[in-house]
Parts: sequence; C-alpha cells; structure tokens
Amino acid sequence: GEEGGAAAEEAGKDKLPWRLSGKHYFMRGGTTVTSCDCHRTSGLLLTGFSDGTFALHRLPAFEHLQSLSVSRGVLDATAISPSGDKLALGCSELGQLLVWDWRSESYALRQQGHRAGASAVAWAPDSATLATAGDDGKVKVWSRDSGMCFVTFSDHAAAVTALQFMPNGHALVSASLDGTVRAFDLVRYRNFRTFAAPHAAQFVSVAVDGGGEVVAA
Repeated sequence: GEEGGAAAEEAGKDKLPWRLSGKHYFMRGGTTVTSCDCHRTSGLLLTGFSDGTFALHRLPAFEHLQSLSVSRGVLDATAISPSGDKLALGCSELGQLLVWDWRSESYALRQQGHRAGASAVAWAPDSATLATAGDDGKVKVWSRDSGMCFVTFSDHAAAVTALQFMPNGHALVSASLDGTVRAFDLVRYRNFRTFAAPHAAQFVSVAVDGGGEVVAA
C-alpha cells in the first residue's frame, strides 16, 4: 500500500549517488582554503584559510555569520565543538592552538602547544576536552576550561595527521605518517591498541563509526 511504497522510496534515497547541491566562491585575493569542518545538527560550516583567517557560515543558505583573522600562519586544522559554540583552530607553522567562542566573540583558549606544528584537532563529545596532534609525532589532550594540557602521548614515530574521539569520550584514535593508527585510553592514559597496515603506508585521515566498533584510516 501507500505505507510500503513510501518506505521503499525512503530506503531508495540511501542508495542514490552523491550529488553537488551548491557552490560558493571565497573572493579573497590569492588565499586558499586549507581546512574545513561542518556541524551536523546546526548546519554550521567552518572554513580556514592560508592567510590565518576563518569564516563561519550556516548551511544550506550559506549565510555568513562571522569572519576573523586569528593567526599570521596557515590554519591547517579546524573543528567545531559538539555544542556548536566553540571553534578550534590549529596553525601548524606557528604551533598554535586557538579556541574561539563565536557567540561571545572571545577567546576561550590560546596556546603554543607543539614545537613542530599543530596539524590536527578534535573535540571530545562533551565539548570540554580537545586533542591536538603535531608534526612532532605528539598527541596532546587539553582541558577547555583550564586551558592546560593534562596528558601528552609520544608513541608515534612520525607526524600525526588526524584525530578522532570515540563516541563515549573515553578513548582517542590517531593516524600517522609512521604507518600506524593508535588508540589511547583517556582514563589510564596509555596507548592500548595499535593498528598497522599489512604493507608500507602513510595514514592521512581517520574516522570512527557511531557505535565505536569500526575505525577506518
């Protein structure tokens, strides 16, 4: 009947190929887009540029909300907190970690955390903790409220390129150019699992499924 047809149509949508829904051009005189992040529930789109400026838009209308120059270096990493109010910005060239509260228009955190750059950043599900990774192979975990780094993991032998918290927030996964993906326990503060490719490889991204059962790199 009608209910069955509607269900079949809805199921069919999941099988449709991806398509381009819109384009937006940043007219910024020679600067390039270097990083971006999208907040699923609010439709916020955060874009970092090579001149140290970020732009915040709301999708799907691409409504411009805010732009600000926050660094002299390239913004290599950007992430919107799960709560949607904080923007984490990483500058690899200067080793900077910046957390900007876009609603109150004020800094929540400004740190020089990595000797060899802050190349990746990720928020914990509760928005109270964030992690950064650098070309120095280190993974640092920070308290948003105190602004302090409370643990540093030095297990990688090369640059760390991507980070992802597990859904429960009790563990953190990192990918590296050393060919490993490592899982860190944020309760006991240890590297409790290491994955390696069956052949020589360099990992540049990592993702965890909603149930925390599958890691892809």
